[in-house]
Amino acid sequence: MIYRAFCFTMHDQTMNTHTHIWRGMIYGFIGMACFSLTAPFTRLALQGFSPYFITAGRVSIAGVLAALILYLRREHWPARVYWKRLVMVSLGVSVGFPLSLGIALTHTDASHAGIVLAILPLLTSILGAISHQEKHGKSFWLIAVSGCLSVLAYIFWNSGIRLVAADLWLLLAAISAAIAYSAGASVTRTLGGINT
Repeated sequence: MIYRAFCFTMHDQTMNTHTHIWRGMIYGFIGMACFSLTAPFTRLALQGFSPYFITAGRVSIAGVLAALILYLRREHWPARVYWKRLVMVSLGVSVGFPLSLGIALTHTDASHAGIVLAILPLLTSILGAISHQEKHGKSFWLIAVSGCLSVLAYIFWNSGIRLVAADLWLLLAAISAAIAYSAGASVTRTLGGINT
């Protein structure tokens, strides 16, 4: 009887783990799909608005929606110890990334921006490993660096072995987002995803 109860409990925990893994993968896929549309939709918006106006609009809409969600969930203000990191997240994701991307897209097309922004996962991994003192295996770094080198090879091949202004703005966008993602990851461990 005890063995049977143990097996059912273990089965439930395994099912829960599998459900969480699949749910996380689905959310990750949806997030990736949405993020992949950032450059094309920003480029489209630039036909009628300035990068500054688009950034202000994104900040305003995101801020109102975040405040509404936090109000409806009756969340409390985070402790002061988290404010510095939360400001880093806000500035990087809400201002640094979209403004730099918008300025870059006034000089290049969305497909070029999408390829250059492929450097973002490597930058996030590096900053995350440094700030969280995480150790990754050699194969992780080999694959990450080879991906980064592929992006840099594309940039140099496409621009004739020189960085153009758009590439510098795109790199600044990627650095802003990577800093924000790394800061957000550390705060999320304590506050949870919805509060970050």
